[in-house]
Amino acid sequence: SLLDPKYYSVAELLLATLEDLLEVHLKTFKWHLTQDVLEGFRHIPVSQLENADRLDNAKKMVETYGPEGAVKISIEILRKMNQNQLSDRLKNHYNEGETTEAAD
Repeated sequence: SLLDPKYYSVAELLLATLEDLLEVHLKTFKWHLTQDVLEGFRHIPVSQLENADRLDNAKKMVETYGPEGAVKISIEILRKMNQNQLSDRLKNHYNEGETTEAAD
C-alpha cells in the first residue's frame, strides 16, 4: 500500500538518486522508463512522465513497479547510462535498508 513505510523510504531513496542527475540526464532516465528496459517490467507511458519532476518520477516508479522493482529498474537504467557510481550507491543504500527484513 502507499502508506507502507517501505514505499516512502524507497521513494525518498530514488528521489535522492534523481536529485544527483543533471537535467539532461534526467531526461535520458525518463526516456529509458518509457522503453522496455527489463523483461517483466512494463514501460511507463510517455504521457505520464512528460511533465513529471523528480518527485513525481520517483513516486510513479514505486507505484508502477513496487519498491523492489523500482530500485531494480533504476539500477539497470543508471548502468545503461554509465552512471555507475549512482547505481552502486542506490544498490548499497537499498540493501542496507533491506537487511533487517526478510525478502518476501
